[in-house]
Amino acid sequence: MRTFVTNGLMVRATGRSESDIVCENGRITQVAPRGTLAPADGDTVIDAGGCYVVPGAVDAHVHMQLDTGATVSSDTFESGTIAAAFGGTTTIVDFAEQRAGGNVLESFEQRMAEAAGQCVIDWGLHQVLGGVTPQALVDARSLVEREGVSSIKLFMAYPGRLYSDDGQMLRALQMCADSGMMAMVHAENGLAIDVLIEQAVAAALEHGAVDVGHPHFARGAGATREGERQVA
Repeated sequence: MRTFVTNGLMVRATGRSESDIVCENGRITQVAPRGTLAPADGDTVIDAGGCYVVPGAVDAHVHMQLDTGATVSSDTFESGTIAAAFGGTTTIVDFAEQRAGGNVLESFEQRMAEAAGQCVIDWGLHQVLGGVTPQALVDARSLVEREGVSSIKLFMAYPGRLYSDDGQMLRALQMCADSGMMAMVHAENGLAIDVLIEQAVAAALEHGAVDVGHPHFARGAGATREGERQVA
């Protein structure tokens, strides 16, 4: 079964063109100037007249059904990827989260099981290292060959759950340099932020505040700049 997309204005990295596209088994097999191809009997023909035809977007940072311990993100892998498809995003990359004291490979397998069979578009996972130990680094490196996972995420915030100190950060970044993996860093000074939150909550309560459940105003730009400076 082929799909024939015609009459649209195709947009890609090299520019725009009046082109027709043939898809077979979920893959683009032909792109040709408009009028040089014709649909075959049995083809599904999509008339894209008046529309742009663009490559599917890749959202490399999403959090589907993420349990933070205090709340769970609103979208499941199913509902989130359906919404993504309607918006033109055809690939997402979520996160497998190893927290302090946890096992990297177990966290990866658990997240894989949560997503399997739910996603209506292509998907993959980054691996969060919330407890950088010698074994965690070995396990993270093994994911490159085992699963094709080529990226990790490190946190300078959330002590006791995801936080890495300077030594742990260095070891993880050295592993990335040696293995070719990419590291993402949540660059905030988590220890300073916790002090500011504690102080802000105390001040709010002192002045009669009833709800201080979301003291995000304590996450000042200074704490973020400090984290970015440390990474640099």
